[in-house]
Amino acid sequence: MDPGRKDILREALDTRRRKEALEQALGRSVRKREANFSTYIGIMSELREIARSEKSSVEDAARKVLGEKD
Repeated sequence: MDPGRKDILREALDTRRRKEALEQALGRSVRKREANFSTYIGIMSELREIARSEKSSVEDAARKVLGEKD
């Protein structure tokens, strides 16, 4: 994942509200940075692929991509 997308993902995890889905927080971060919908789709596709291959949640995949969890 490129550094710009990682920054958006990090912001989404940091600003996520209690009991809010990662997808909603990510959408808000994408809009805040005035990125386009294809950026959102690209990030979520990559996270879902990682989550599927590792049999984990999308949030766990996001943390792994950011290096917060091994």
